Amino acid sequence: MSRQILAQERAKHALKKITAYENKSQDEQKLFNSYVASFGPMILMNGFGQACAFYMANKKSEHKDVLNAVEEWLKKEGRPFHGKEGHIVQCITECDMSRYRLAQVEALAYLDWLKKFSKAFLNSEG
Repeated sequence: MSRQILAQERAKHALKKITAYENKSQDEQKLFNSYVASFGPMILMNGFGQACAFYMANKKSEHKDVLNAVEEWLKKEGRPFHGKEGHIVQCITECDMSRYRLAQVEALAYLDWLKKFSKAFLNSEG
């Protein structure tokens, strides 16, 4: 089997997460869709660590589901947090600046796919 380019790997992982959400209620899908769309801008405005901490602290399961998808992606082989123990905020607080920046860029690239598929396959407010 030939190796896929990174963008394909991101898309494949994001699509898997979105299709798993298709069985949820319309309200859950709308919330998830909204939180996926908000996460990237929140990272850019507040920083990666702060955005992750906000999503982790929120009690809504959809916030945690978005964060878990990003965390799972960032811990895959070849990704910035591969082999790291603990939750994503712990990984962020224990890494050096270059790994932090790499993880932020990778999270934003991944969220782009998650957002596209979320809009395409899940219910939204519009």
